[in-house]
Amino acid sequence: MPLWVWLTLGTVLAQTARNAIARSMVEEISAPLNSWARYAFMLPWLFPVVIFFVMRSGMPHVSPSYLAYAVIAAICQITGGVLLIMAFKHSNFAQSVIFHKLGVVFIAVIGVLFFQESPSRLAWLGILLCSVGIVLMNIGRELGPSGWRQAFHLDRGGVLAVMCALILACFNFTAKRSLQILVQDNPHLQEASFESLILACFLVTALDTVILTLYLLLRHSGQFRHVCRLWPRMVMVGTASLANSLMWFWAVSLTLVAYVAAVSQIESALAVLLGLIIWREHEVWRQIPGVALLIGGMTLVILG
Repeated sequence: MPLWVWLTLGTVLAQTARNAIARSMVEEISAPLNSWARYAFMLPWLFPVVIFFVMRSGMPHVSPSYLAYAVIAAICQITGGVLLIMAFKHSNFAQSVIFHKLGVVFIAVIGVLFFQESPSRLAWLGILLCSVGIVLMNIGRELGPSGWRQAFHLDRGGVLAVMCALILACFNFTAKRSLQILVQDNPHLQEASFESLILACFLVTALDTVILTLYLLLRHSGQFRHVCRLWPRMVMVGTASLANSLMWFWAVSLTLVAYVAAVSQIESALAVLLGLIIWREHEVWRQIPGVALLIGGMTLVILG
C-alpha cells in the first residue's frame, strides 16, 4: 500500500485514542478546556524539536499569506474540536464520531470547487459508499423516528457533529495550503520532509493554544484548577494529538485531502467497537452493515 495509506491508518489510531480520552473528561471539564489540553500538552513535545531545526537551518521565513492560512486553520481546528466535544455530551461516542466523519463529503466537494483536487471516478464511488455506510450506521441507532427517516434524523449531538465535520473540512485545506506556502517560501524545506511538518504543526498548535488560553482566562479562568487533577489524561490527549497531527500533515502532503479523509473513515468502525466495549452502547450491533460499506468504500478510494 502507498505510504499515505499507512500514515492515514496511523492517524486513525491516534485520533481514536485522543477522542476516547477526551470523551472520558466531558463530564468533568468544559469543552474549551478539553480542547485546550489537546494543544497545550502537544507543545512540550514540539518545542525542543523546533528549537533543534531553527538552530540547524535558521529561522524559517513566515510570509503574510502563510500566517493568514495558519490563523484560519487554527480557528477552524479549535471550533471543530470544541463542537465535537460538545457533541459527546449530547450523543453517544460512536454516533458523534460517525457524524463528524461525514466531513469526507464536504472535503470532496470543497476540493473540487476551490482547490483543484479532483478524485478519480473509482475514488468518487468509494467516497459515496463511505457516505452511504455512515447513513446506514445512523439507521442502526435506537433513538429517533422510525423507518428511513432515521437515516437523516439529527439530534442536538448530531447537528454539532455535522457542523464539526464542515468546519474541519475547511481546516484540512487551509492547513494543507499553509504547509505548501511554508515550503514555497523556504527553499531548504521539502513538502514531505519532517522539518516542514514539525514547523507547520508547531505554528498552528501554538496559535490554538494562545487563542484558547486567552479565551479561558477571560471567560472561564476557574477551569484551570482542573488541570492539576486531570493532567495525566491531558498528557495522553496531547501525545495522541501530536502523533495524529504529524501523520495527518505528512499524509495530505502526499495525496488528495479527500483520499485521506475517506480512508480515515475506518475511525467510525473503531468508534463503534469502543462504544460497545467501554460505554456499553449496544445499539452499535445494528450498525455493522454500515461498517462493511465503509470498509468497501475505503478500499475503492485506495485503488482509485
